Amino acid sequence: MVTLAQCLGLRVSEIMGLQWADFDFEEQRLLVQRSVVHGRVDEVKTEYSKDYVPLDKRLAAVLLNWRKTSTFNAPEDWVFANPATGKPYYQEEIQKTLRRFRKITHRCSREVTHLLGNQELN
Repeated sequence: MVTLAQCLGLRVSEIMGLQWADFDFEEQRLLVQRSVVHGRVDEVKTEYSKDYVPLDKRLAAVLLNWRKTSTFNAPEDWVFANPATGKPYYQEEIQKTLRRFRKITHRCSREVTHLLGNQELN
């Protein structure tokens, strides 16, 4: 999920709204056409959001591997389904997790920068 967000720049609500049928792996593209907000499936936020997005072949390979290992892999299934319900996660829960992840990675990168700043470079 994080890889998809980083590579495509989609909103969390758009990622939660993805179904396998939205992907065209032969043409290496994805149709963003719905979002999930507060557990409700709806259209994307703006008319400009509903569009095809190109898929890098490496990202496509990651997604195909995810599909092989997922219990929910039929065309109508949600790509990131909650295992307990088969429905999309609430985007608010994912956003909280991503914020915590960003804080951790930001703190780590600051510490690494500080450590490297104190080293003599040859």
